[in-house]
Amino acid sequence: MGYIQRNLADGERVVYQTKLHRVIFVWPAVVLLIALAAAKSGFVAMAQIFLLIGLVTGVSACLTYFASELAVTNRRVFGKLTAGYTSHFPEVLLVELTDVRLKRGFLAKFFDYGTVVVTDKSGASYKFGCVPTQFYQHVQERVKAVQRLLGSKPA
Repeated sequence: MGYIQRNLADGERVVYQTKLHRVIFVWPAVVLLIALAAAKSGFVAMAQIFLLIGLVTGVSACLTYFASELAVTNRRVFGKLTAGYTSHFPEVLLVELTDVRLKRGFLAKFFDYGTVVVTDKSGASYKFGCVPTQFYQHVQERVKAVQRLLGSKPA
């Protein structure tokens, strides 16, 4: 049982659950390709350095990917985002949300991911970085559904 399932409140159900986007593996792969190119070109020392960097960043990306969980439920948006030895646990109730935004750069548009920034009534912002675009779509749909029920203006 994962973090999401262990932390559901009574009557709360998961609408959408995901992990970070697999794009987090791109940079370790690029570094390993550089190591391969350096080895083929005869730059053994440089190849070894890039191989080590690629392996370390690759293991870190794997740990981050498998340890992170994100969910949209019928009541809130929350998750566990892990990076290295630290984790943070963003959580915000859907009824408290006033704004939902998706920030994407060029590569993010190409690979269909981004950073979802949600803002609550107190003005606090919560960032869910490197998430699939579907996460944003589900947050937006749930916020609109909750606000229709409450008769308030959509985010």
